[in-house]
Order: sequence, then C-alpha cells, then structure tokens
Amino acid sequence: FMMGARAEELAATDSFFEEFTGKEYRGHRNTTIIKTTKGKTIMLQHDAATPSPTTYIHGIYGTKGSALKYPTPPRISTGNHEWASQEEFEAIQKKYTPEITKVMDEIAKKIGGHGGSDTYQSWRLIDCLRHGFPLDIDVYDSVTWSCILPLSSWSVNNNSNSIQIPDFTVGAWKTNERNMDVELKNHGNTVIR
Repeated sequence: FMMGARAEELAATDSFFEEFTGKEYRGHRNTTIIKTTKGKTIMLQHDAATPSPTTYIHGIYGTKGSALKYPTPPRISTGNHEWASQEEFEAIQKKYTPEITKVMDEIAKKIGGHGGSDTYQSWRLIDCLRHGFPLDIDVYDSVTWSCILPLSSWSVNNNSNSIQIPDFTVGAWKTNERNMDVELKNHGNTVIR
C-alpha cells in the first residue's frame, strides 16, 4: 500500500520512476508456508515496502528447543520456554560450531561482504571444486529454491490455494546421499590471497 506513494515521491526528482506512478498497488508482504515431505513446516516471509528496519528473522523451532539467530542477540532455548543465559548460549555454540564455520569466520573477518556470507559461499564453492567434493547445493536444490517465487505467485493469484512443489529429481532425493564434510576432515585448505 506504500509503493504508489513512494513511486510518486521518487518520480518528483527522477523521471525513471514516472511510469510507476498513478497505478494501483496491492499489499507487498507475502507469507509462504512450505510443508516438507518429512512433515516440517517452513514459513517464508517477504516484505518489500513497509518502512520497518531489516529484521532477518532466522529461527528454528522444534519439539525439544528453539534457536533464534536474528534479530540479535542470538538465543537458544533447550525446551523450558525460556531463553538460555548468554553464558549457556556461548557454551552450546562453542561445543557445536563445526570446523568450517570457525575457518570461514576468520576468513570473512578479513574480506567481509554481506556480513561475510559472500565470502563463505565463494570460498566453499572453490574449495569443493578444487578437491572434487560435491557441492552443498546441487542443481536440483537450486531449481527447487527458485520455483518458490512463481509457485507463490500462482498461489496468490488462485485465492491462496496450495500447490505442490514439483519433484525435479523424480524421486532420486530418497536415495541420494549427501555427505557434506562440514568438519573439513578431507579438505578446507583453500587460501585467499
């Protein structure tokens, strides 16, 4: 509901935005609910127009606990309906942080880029290719993730009806072993110059 007013505001000083003025816009927040084959539920929200600060709510909620990365500070609950103390959180984080995260945190501090995530992705891709390891995300994952937008659009245009995500692997996901070496036992020695 804010995009029309924003387009007019921008068009007042930049003619590029003139074609977007005088149009009727609908709400610009979308909530997509994804139910996985194994019964997990993923809620994906996208808000492109409201003037709220960036939140990046990254949370995992299960039957025996929950974790929340953003908004900061990161928190964890071990099932008692209360967040653990900062000391407990840090101990759990230290115990369960995989080696790859420790290595990447050090590299990302030197290079940066989206809080280090650009460095993570580029380094991991190059390291896997150098050592002949399977990539963390294959073409089937990429296509599945990419189809969420058109399927969400279809759902919105069809009274928010459910739609199946196609099985692009034709069932091969059931037997495809994905052994990611997150502890870097067999590689992880790619350096950044």
